[in-house]
Amino acid sequence: PSITNLPSITNLIDYDENNTNKKNNYKLRLGSDYYLTDHLLLNAEVNYSVHQTYGDNIRTINAPLEDAGIVSTITNDDEDNFDIEGVVGLIKSYDNPDKEFSFFLSKDYEADNENEILKALAWDDTTNFEELINMTEIDILYKFPINEKTIIEFGYDGLFNDNTETSDHMLTYINEEQIDHFSGSNDFGYKRSIHGFFFEYSSKISDRWSIKQGLRYEQVNKDISF
Repeated sequence: PSITNLPSITNLIDYDENNTNKKNNYKLRLGSDYYLTDHLLLNAEVNYSVHQTYGDNIRTINAPLEDAGIVSTITNDDEDNFDIEGVVGLIKSYDNPDKEFSFFLSKDYEADNENEILKALAWDDTTNFEELINMTEIDILYKFPINEKTIIEFGYDGLFNDNTETSDHMLTYINEEQIDHFSGSNDFGYKRSIHGFFFEYSSKISDRWSIKQGLRYEQVNKDISF
């Protein structure tokens, strides 16, 4: 079958593109277990990492002639970017292996600052982005057996976030011979706290079957601003 009434080509863009990306990541991890007593174990671990990324995208426009030129986009991470995570825990064991108490506190603190520069002809558009992640987590668990077939567990887990994001934007708009520059900024804040309390009851019926029931109460608070 023949095809008729094909649409005419109204726009043709001919360009060459070259991308360069470099990444530098460093990470340090330290951890240890130490028995304070025969039944009390102290666990500690810390992770520290640095992440940097550099990217350069060069686009050479060959056609149409009125748009011919070189457009370059450069992305770069701040040298002070870092991520530090740590956890401290206590585990209390007993002569009965089914009885245990544990407490864990973990922290995650991360700073991520980056910028993007659009270089086109006679102007540069720059976007700056700053992000700060601050998270804390708490886990408490206590379990003990009532008898040889029944175990009770109860505890608490909490999750707390206090994150902020800031971005500054620049935009250049060309309309015929007029060039307009626009700029703007945005601040975003995210705070959240989760409190969870739980209770679990498990009973062993046979070597293959057991019953587990649980009850959980959770409270969530959020504060979002932008």
